[in-house]
Amino acid sequence: MALNHALSAIIALISVLCYYNSCYCGFVFDDISAIKENRDLRPHSPLINIFFNDFWGTPMHKEGTHNIVNTNLCHNHHPDTRKLGRQAISNMCKRKAVEDISEKPSKIINKEVVTSSFKNAIIVQDLDLVRHNMNRNRNKAFSKIPQNITDVHQTIATTLQLLTDRGDCFLLENDHINNIIIFGCNSNLKCLSESTTIYMDGTFTYCPKFFYQLFSIHCLNRGHYIPLIFCLLPNKLSSTYEIVLKNLLQYRIKLIFRCIQKQ
Repeated sequence: MALNHALSAIIALISVLCYYNSCYCGFVFDDISAIKENRDLRPHSPLINIFFNDFWGTPMHKEGTHNIVNTNLCHNHHPDTRKLGRQAISNMCKRKAVEDISEKPSKIINKEVVTSSFKNAIIVQDLDLVRHNMNRNRNKAFSKIPQNITDVHQTIATTLQLLTDRGDCFLLENDHINNIIIFGCNSNLKCLSESTTIYMDGTFTYCPKFFYQLFSIHCLNRGHYIPLIFCLLPNKLSSTYEIVLKNLLQYRIKLIFRCIQKQ
């Protein structure tokens, strides 16, 4: 009990001395942030210099001068091997999570842990943090989920780069007026133009949100049915199909139709 009273008295005395020193230098500690930003405004009495040095880690100054007389740059604690290992593995996993978005995070983590020199310092909780960082970094590489059909057209036009494995553009038409999106590439158009028989099909069950059907065009090549053109349509009106075919004709492909309807 006596020790608590003594400590309280010492703290009260220090507060009084700090207030006296601050008033003597022309200000009180009403705005610590302003003093912290402007070092020239700080008082230069020994007591206040000790306070600033302990609170902000800044070097002490001589009274009335700006000459550094004491600086504590001692850094003598041992390195945190676990923290360093987690950071190294996390950085590698985050980079590979963006480079290969189809790879499972667990597979990337296992591969990095096996080849890392810090594998003996990593625990299960560290791997959970690494997986969280990977997912957060991978989500940054993706665009936000569209909330309406306008967002879909905007995302395709400005954000997504739809390319084939050969580097060809896979987007033929992004019609935001009629809400029609046509996917395909030049090689598919060439194959479509050279085909003597083509097939058209529409599915309504497995259609993306905000669209009514997924309409596709196939060809018969060497005994195999090959899908060439994929269209997201807002309805199944004949006028909508006409718009799709007219958009394909603008690529100067030769389409000669002989309609054969399945019974």
